[in-house]
Amino acid sequence: MSQLQSILLKRRGNIPIRVALIYAFFSTMWIVFSDRTLLAFIDDIEFLTMIQTIKGWFFIAVTTLLIFYLLKREISEVKKMEEALIQSEKMLSISHLATGMANQINNPLAGIVQNAQILRNRLTEEGKSNLKAAEETGVNLAKVIEYAEKREISRILNSIVQSGKNASELIDNMLAFSREGSSENELKDPAALLDATIDLLKQDNRFSAVEIKRDFGEPSLLRCDPQKLKHALFHILTNAMEAAVEPGIEPLVSVKMRVQGKNLEISITDKGAGMSEKMKTHIYEPFFSTKTGAKGMGLAIANFIISEIHKGNISVISGQGQGASFIISLPVQQ
Repeated sequence: MSQLQSILLKRRGNIPIRVALIYAFFSTMWIVFSDRTLLAFIDDIEFLTMIQTIKGWFFIAVTTLLIFYLLKREISEVKKMEEALIQSEKMLSISHLATGMANQINNPLAGIVQNAQILRNRLTEEGKSNLKAAEETGVNLAKVIEYAEKREISRILNSIVQSGKNASELIDNMLAFSREGSSENELKDPAALLDATIDLLKQDNRFSAVEIKRDFGEPSLLRCDPQKLKHALFHILTNAMEAAVEPGIEPLVSVKMRVQGKNLEISITDKGAGMSEKMKTHIYEPFFSTKTGAKGMGLAIANFIISEIHKGNISVISGQGQGASFIISLPVQQ
């Protein structure tokens, strides 16, 4: 049983105990002191009886409200911890799955991709070995290539190569959840990490029209794993830039950085379609995505890197049709 599960069971057991103790305390105080006080000031028995009746109903009402409040609060806390437990178990399952399957899948996957690339290269007239083999066997290579094009063999091979690369990328993303990887913390300029990540994304033709508004504030240093942090920033920025290139959306992404007390805050804001409250509760779940063809791992990986590896947190402010602002908070080097 995990530590979080133990806490859940312990808290569940504490709910009736707390309510019973509070009820016993208040009822004892009420019974001991209220009747004595009333008898000292009231001589009319009928009036005293009426006051005691009102007092009794008032006590019942207050006790009921108190029990309702405590139960509601405790149930809410238990629900939050259960959600955290489910999310934690998902992450742990993916971590174990990733480390166990990486070598088992990556090696044959690399063979599939490599052989598909070799086949694609051999269906051309560019290589001397291709021309030599065709001449030795008496094959008209141009006709073979024409046949391959007509039967879309080259397109099929390209599809195999791309699918293999996509699968390999998915496995690499899953490996990002593994806690067994080394973490090399260094003092780095977070502005430089942001600049490098933005420049990398701007090389993607999809985002060439997106304007990036940068406001990094005063220079600061951050102790972090630079590669992993850039990985997290890459996924969050990609999410914002994909929202910015949707039809009818202003192609603008704002990146702001400020030191707030002992934390460094980075906000990444787009003016896209935004998201509903229901969607916001699922965005950090592995494989969750509303985009066709998306893998649904980007924000889950970013959240893991920020919260688990760098002990920070990430939140989102968004509404339907109101864009989205992801706010990353990281402990800053003092």
